[in-house]
Amino acid sequence: MEPPNPPGGHGRPSRSGPKKQQPGDLLTPSTTESSGESDPVITVLSARYRAAWPQLRPRPFEWSQTALPTPVEKRRGEIEWQARRILREHRLFNDNGYDDVELIHQQMASQPCTSVPTIAINVPWSEDKKRLWESAIQGIAVELYKMYKDSDFNYEDIHIDMQSPELTQTIYYGPVNRESLCRTWDTIREIVYQRLESFKATAGCMTSICLFNYGLQDIDNNPPTIYIAVDYKSSEIGWSQVMNDIKSNISRHNREWAGVNVHIEHNVGMNYGYDYLEPTSDEINNEDAKKNKFITGDYQQIIKPGDEFGAETYIVRSDGVKKTAGVGTIGCFIEIKTKNNPTWTRYALTNYHTVRSALPGFRLELVGDETKPAPPELNSDCWRVDLEGYFPTHNAQPVSLGSPSRTRHNFTLGYLKNSIKEDNQVIEDLKVKLQTAKSNRSTQKTIDRLQESIEKARSQGQQKEAFFNDGKHVLGTLFAASGYKRRASHGYFKMRLDWALINVHGNRQGPNILPSGEAWERKYPGRHLAQPTRTFDESLQRQSNPFGPGFNSLVFKVGGTTGLTIGKYHRTKSSCTMAEDAHVKRFMAKDYDSTEYVVQPVLMDSDGQLKFCAHSDSGSVVFDRDGGVLGLFFRGSKPRNSVDAGYGLVTPIELVFKDIIAFSKGVITEIRVAED
Repeated sequence: MEPPNPPGGHGRPSRSGPKKQQPGDLLTPSTTESSGESDPVITVLSARYRAAWPQLRPRPFEWSQTALPTPVEKRRGEIEWQARRILREHRLFNDNGYDDVELIHQQMASQPCTSVPTIAINVPWSEDKKRLWESAIQGIAVELYKMYKDSDFNYEDIHIDMQSPELTQTIYYGPVNRESLCRTWDTIREIVYQRLESFKATAGCMTSICLFNYGLQDIDNNPPTIYIAVDYKSSEIGWSQVMNDIKSNISRHNREWAGVNVHIEHNVGMNYGYDYLEPTSDEINNEDAKKNKFITGDYQQIIKPGDEFGAETYIVRSDGVKKTAGVGTIGCFIEIKTKNNPTWTRYALTNYHTVRSALPGFRLELVGDETKPAPPELNSDCWRVDLEGYFPTHNAQPVSLGSPSRTRHNFTLGYLKNSIKEDNQVIEDLKVKLQTAKSNRSTQKTIDRLQESIEKARSQGQQKEAFFNDGKHVLGTLFAASGYKRRASHGYFKMRLDWALINVHGNRQGPNILPSGEAWERKYPGRHLAQPTRTFDESLQRQSNPFGPGFNSLVFKVGGTTGLTIGKYHRTKSSCTMAEDAHVKRFMAKDYDSTEYVVQPVLMDSDGQLKFCAHSDSGSVVFDRDGGVLGLFFRGSKPRNSVDAGYGLVTPIELVFKDIIAFSKGVITEIRVAED
């Protein structure tokens, strides 16, 4: 059935369509006038589950707050009507018979400068409908041309993006435990990487390769899927060919893999970067920001596993904006003996990438509206430590580290100041009300309560400022660090080594104490069987269970952002790269990408979140039900549209300890988890 006439009284438009594209046409955006004809040539760009014109922009997208241009807003209803008409002519609509069409201002994630008016279309996809999709988009684009050809507005400034529900639905994923697949996954993963490197669309772009049961809510019944994430240099247009090639090659290698799916998406892992000084009103009102950054209660002199820290400096971003230096997590205290000092000496263990900002030459850049690490200044301290690592004999000059970090200290003071300002405004409004109304005891009580709140917030702020002004927050200095090039041999593959030791001032060293039962109950109420009851108020222990093949228990972590979390171990490992260390790739030959153990969140917490890790959790140690240290968490990644907050990557602690000794070249003779 045809939709009614379009708004604005334009009547039924012409059914004449554009020139058809042939298979050999260029796969680059172009729109030119055809010889002797009024209709333009429309080149549609197609990928799996998706087609677009005039560009196939990388997902994900966000709605922009920018208003549509006036020439577009005036004809919005007509444009949407024409799009629906053409979709119905091509019999492209959802299972319920309706089409999903909306003209919106859309931007690439965190990049407001990419905002453009977009006809966003969501309809089912199949391989045999590819030509229908392209024809429909061509028809819509020609209608746009006809609408605006006699105006000053360029019709190409309206994008068309058609996606299938597979790209927008919530994704559920979990570990694959089929024995035949797990047994051969390491070999298959290498084949997948080799095939990615053989295509221009994906060569040099891989950020992760995982094996998941991936799809709908019934995770165990989801098909095994090779999940591939690539950076934004990768062209989505070429992915279908790459996926078909991978399926063909793995099927030839082992028939068990014949029915396994392959999925590719743009994804570079969890983000980095924090705002400088006082937060904006929007951020203050964001509950997630408050939970992640606001520090309740008094600042503590003694630090413990899970406490956050940061470099005692500010970084001038590439655009001249001053930024805080980021946040990491204290994993635990370890003890070492050296050739010259046979007494156990304590240091704090964390990730190297969390302390890099303490090194001169560390840089930040603005990407869209996000702050991200940039390659360090050539031959700077940061550059050389990235390549060589750091030991007391190195001539780099790192700045001190502090806990609490300046990032969260600044946020906390800004939050308190804003609370005081808002409460004072409410008091002024209530005082006006008292002057214009008869005696109102409840109003006066509200004023008194707000004044008490103001005094409490003011006192908190003064105490926290004094803690910093007196230098009590200073934690210590860098003692040793891996840099970015080190790898550990684990079987026939390489695992990333990303560790640092902090020389913590004696008056700030605390015990390796783990959270109480009350803390676990607040985070996971009623889930007693999942909680690590044998660790409540106990100290971390030496490793008792190896983390890797055969491990089948839940694991636990205390992060600077997420606090207490519970995860499950995946039998199948992930290949990965990190965007932050891409500048060292040319110095590493084939050892740049690494193979890592995956840990996925397993329980919903009291805030309704399914979370194991988040940025600034880096450096946390992962432990078992007995409190034995298993590994060092260094990075997380969230599959696009996944129901959880993403999985974490963990390096076994025995590999970290072994490398610390090897890196010292005989100076460090023994290492262990610190004993309280």
